[in-house]
Amino acid sequence: MQIKQYILNVTFFFALLPSFAQEWVVPLSNNPALSGNQLKTSRLKAGLVADTLSLPFFDDFSGSLSPYPNPKNWLDNFVFINDQYPVNPLSIGVATFDALDQNGIIYKEASNFPFIADKLTSRPININPTDTGVYLSFYYQPQGNGFYPKTSDSIMVDFYAPVSKKWWNVWKTPGTKLQPFKIAMIPVMGDSFLVKGFQFRFRNKASIPDNSAVPGKMGNVDHWNVDYVKLDADRNAKDTTYRDVAFSKPLKSLLKKYESIPWKQFQIAFKNVMKSEIEITYRNNDTIIHKPDRYFQIKDMYYPNKVAFYSGNRNIDPQQEFTFSTNLEYPFYTDATDSALFEVKSFLETDPYDYKDNDTVRYLQRFSNYAAYDDGSPEWGYGPFGDGTNNWMVANRFTSYITDTLSAIQLFFNSTDGEITKAYLFRLAVWEASNTGPGTIIYTKEPDNPKDFGKYATYTLDTAIVLKGDFYIGWKQVSTDFLNVGLDLNNDSKEMLFVNNGISWARSDTNAFKSGALMIRPVFGKKGLISDIKQIEGNSIRVYPNPTRGILKLDGFENYDKPVYATVMDITGKVLLKSEVFSGEINLERLPNGIYLIALNSEEKILYKGKIIVQH
Repeated sequence: MQIKQYILNVTFFFALLPSFAQEWVVPLSNNPALSGNQLKTSRLKAGLVADTLSLPFFDDFSGSLSPYPNPKNWLDNFVFINDQYPVNPLSIGVATFDALDQNGIIYKEASNFPFIADKLTSRPININPTDTGVYLSFYYQPQGNGFYPKTSDSIMVDFYAPVSKKWWNVWKTPGTKLQPFKIAMIPVMGDSFLVKGFQFRFRNKASIPDNSAVPGKMGNVDHWNVDYVKLDADRNAKDTTYRDVAFSKPLKSLLKKYESIPWKQFQIAFKNVMKSEIEITYRNNDTIIHKPDRYFQIKDMYYPNKVAFYSGNRNIDPQQEFTFSTNLEYPFYTDATDSALFEVKSFLETDPYDYKDNDTVRYLQRFSNYAAYDDGSPEWGYGPFGDGTNNWMVANRFTSYITDTLSAIQLFFNSTDGEITKAYLFRLAVWEASNTGPGTIIYTKEPDNPKDFGKYATYTLDTAIVLKGDFYIGWKQVSTDFLNVGLDLNNDSKEMLFVNNGISWARSDTNAFKSGALMIRPVFGKKGLISDIKQIEGNSIRVYPNPTRGILKLDGFENYDKPVYATVMDITGKVLLKSEVFSGEINLERLPNGIYLIALNSEEKILYKGKIIVQH
């Protein structure tokens, strides 16, 4: 696939906005995947003694469920580990450097002058003074799916000399617009570095442009993606290949247009909405031909149902990426009735010496009671802005495949500097479909303020609407304020997005963004939103991450003076764990992979209940 170049109205971010009305996309000022998920440093230090690593050192940031670097290799957690921001990486998963700290918010010291933002520091490494040909190599990419770093900004590498206890800058490159991943080869030479306790670190310089014309729109900038970090001896400057076959793109939804639709609609319309093939993309990063075997598995996460099959092999040439598709028969067998969750997995059987963490990809296919084009993670913010947009309308098309009841609308509002958008007003709206786009408006809701920043806010309709077939949901502007609704660049439903400039409807302006999915969802049924996790009204406890590798964290636990008890059950209701919670963590490491029910209570009052996925 060719590198996608998003046209992002750069003048919006680097200068005062023009007075004319327009659609705009802006960088995020917050990373919702990191907000509230900071690793506990004390736990890391207690669990990982600061000992030296041995050569070779290698990390391609794949195979992790955490948004933070692997603590076995790295000492800090400022960068974002993800598969959202790279464009055509060598393997799934990169370390993204930007202007956000480990909590996913813009650094306090951020300014319009370049400042040191993220850093990624290796654990101490034992290099023998007799080692020769020691090189540090890595691949890097500016911008990706983020915002390009300016020439005054940069990414750099430092080496640590244990004897003098000093860091020395050994490499840096200035910012530029989107480019393919490029390799850097840095020799490690000299008595200062070829010793036990050597370290290296990455740092980036970022700068936040002034944007005083639009309060609350200070956004994340200066993205760099780093992949395939390797430090080893007996190398040379031409040793730029890896004996590795790796997945280079994540698995996608098995639905044609949607990430998710209501389970009861899917059961009726599966022939029309399900893809006929399952597709994977992997890459041979070696200098010789490889022939990996391909396997697939679709597993019911609620009940013991599973479909697995082998799909052959074929030669893949050196330095080539290959996309493979195979026929997909109906795989979603379950005893579930109102919602379902399936783990879609593909894995490669490769040569024994091949790095294994990047040989497996997973995707969670959800069927609840909402429809979604997006994956739940925004990369940018969207909305009309400028003089005259106070009467604009934005509408996204969806389809109800059965006669169903629209009961709520969900909108993802990006967090902004100072959460200034909480004062903005808008009107929810629902339209019938016409031959050319939105037709007659059939519902509007009184102006309401944005809420629940950095996650989906659910707005229950005053009157449920019975519908079937195409319809539109969206909002009517009541001011020129920029609402900053999430935009997912890893999925594309732009053809479903329509905008009314106060005169007529038209498809979204292609100059605003090339492709993406607006983060708005219709919710069906009379019971409201079905959620994998539910926070009980009136308390502030939050449980994460989900899925978890075993350690479940609690935010807001310290707000309760009375004892809090945790009960963990399997899906049949059998109690597997029941104990008082003495810290902000619950250890589920002994539980096998699967779905579990969890409840937190204090003095017979339920504080929290929901479903947790354990995925080691």
